[in-house]
This record gives sequence, C-alpha cells and structure tokens, in this order.
Amino acid sequence: MDALDFGILRGLSPGGRARYWGGRRVVDPRISARALAQAVGVGEARVEARLRDLERRGFLRGTEFWPNPSLFGAAIAVSDIPVRETREVVRLFDSLRRVDGVTFARDVLDEQERKVQVFYAAEAREPTAARTEHLRALAPSGALEGPRRYWIPACEGEPSPDGWRLLRAFRTTPDASLAEVADALHLTVRAAARECRRVIEARAAWWTPDDATEEIPSAWLTVALVPGVDPTAVARWVARNTERWMPVATDGLGVPPSSPRRSVSGVVLVDPPSSLEGTVHGLLDVPGVEGVRRRFVLGSVSFRAWIDARLEEAPRRDRRPGPTGRNGGGLVGRSGPRK
Repeated sequence: MDALDFGILRGLSPGGRARYWGGRRVVDPRISARALAQAVGVGEARVEARLRDLERRGFLRGTEFWPNPSLFGAAIAVSDIPVRETREVVRLFDSLRRVDGVTFARDVLDEQERKVQVFYAAEAREPTAARTEHLRALAPSGALEGPRRYWIPACEGEPSPDGWRLLRAFRTTPDASLAEVADALHLTVRAAARECRRVIEARAAWWTPDDATEEIPSAWLTVALVPGVDPTAVARWVARNTERWMPVATDGLGVPPSSPRRSVSGVVLVDPPSSLEGTVHGLLDVPGVEGVRRRFVLGSVSFRAWIDARLEEAPRRDRRPGPTGRNGGGLVGRSGPRK
C-alpha cells in the first residue's frame, strides 16, 4: 500500500479520523469517489481504479451495520484473554459464538504480548459477571484481564417507527442502495433518506468493515507524553509532520473524550516495515514525547446474535422514550464508495 491508498482509507473514515466504537473501526461507505478524489488531490478516475484494486485485495470487501447497544439499555465491556499461538485464537473465536452477549473480538499483538480482546454487552451486574466468568473458563491459561468499561457515544434519541424499520433493513442488507431499501419498506427515497440521516446523526448505528474484509496492514501507535505537555498541540504537530498518519478521534479511544489524557493515538501503515520504524523514530524526537507503543490487529470477528435478538424486539420499543445519558455507544452502501 502507498500514500494514495492510505489517503483513500483515511477518507473513508468520518472526518478523516479513525474511530473504534465497540471495538470496530467506523467507516462511511456513502462517500463518493469524486469527494475522495478532491480530498486526496488526484483525478476521480485514478481514485476509482484504486478503489477497485483495494476491493480486489480484500481491504474494501463489504460493510456491516451495527445498532448502538445503548438503544437496548446496554453499555460495552471488554476483557483481554492472553494467547500464545494462532490455534488458540481460532479455538477462542469459535467458542465465543456460544457466549451470550459477545459482540466482537480481535486478535492483537501489543508490544510482543498477544491477546484476544473480547467486547460484550454490559446490561446489569449479574449478567455481566456471568459473561466474565464464562470468558475466564475459555481462556487457555485461565487468566483474564478485565472487565473494563469501553466507552462509545450513546444514542441521542429513540428512532421513529420508520427508523426502527430502517435499522432492521440495514442490518439485513448493509450494502443495498437507499432506493432498494426505500422500495422494500414502501417509503419514498426522500423519506428514507430523512430517516437515515436522523439515525446516523443520533449515533443510533454505524458501519464497519465486515468479517470478509482483510485487516489493513497498519499499526496503532500510542504516543506517551511527559507530564504537563498539551496532547492537542502534539497531535497537531504529528498530523502536520508525519506521513501516512490517521489520528484516532477522542471519541474512538474507548474512554470518554473528557477524560484526562497523557497520550496521542494514531494509525500508520506498516508496509513497508521500514516506514513504521521511521515513523516511530520520528515521533520519539518530538519534544514532550516519552515513548511510543505499537499495537497490531492480526484478525477480528463479529458476533451478531445478541444485537439481532434485541433488534427483533424493537417493534415493542417504537413508542417508548429514548435512552438519555446512557453509556453505549445508514445510509447503506456497496462494498466501496459510489458516485
């Protein structure tokens, strides 16, 4: 991958910043090739060719649509299971399908420490404790780190009855066109577009790459700062001076954006590997930086059962007041951006 590929991938992230809501990278499949071309400063035909190539190589294979757990009165917890080898990961991914409430898991190499991070619904103390113990029983060594609360923005209002219908339609066919979804629901395209906009702006749901999509050859870098250094100023400096850097938005770190910070996070390409090491060495030379931590995602899988079961109950929620202040946390597109 080169700088243009990375620029396109950054353009597919809302606002050009990486967000990880419920552990998943948020994408925007609605953005057009024309808008991407303007953002990266090349011709539209060249962007379209790169999009086809990225899709062929598996990096833009498809999307999933995920309702916000706060719609169902739940937050997200995460626990880490230490692993040593790939076959342990394969067995864990298979076993996690039978754990109620698990929504997502990813295989992470964090500075030579490998672990599977498991994200699951936190509805009440007793169910959360039971899920935690179930995960501990699955851990190859019996060790389990967590659970800890994983913050994502809460939904800002209850969807309308048509909004709930759209949520179910998007969940079933996330890559359908808006016209197709509107026709299936007997809505006008204009009415469907209005409901889509409300759903997305209220953070009732978002898109993520689906399980068939390859992991981007990248690393998550956490830049630790010495006490007293302003992280915002360092983040601006890094964004201006570091090639192939995608900043992680403050609402995509798993902690409330208002929390005190002593670090700056971003995603960088690792192809070629020398590019990553050059970036790390450059960051270490920035005044106020005391260290850089690398993290690599080796694989991930989504688990649909808990969300799908709650979404099936949604008609009974159509006219209830929406959640307020809960910790929880579209338009649908094809596998790549369209004109």
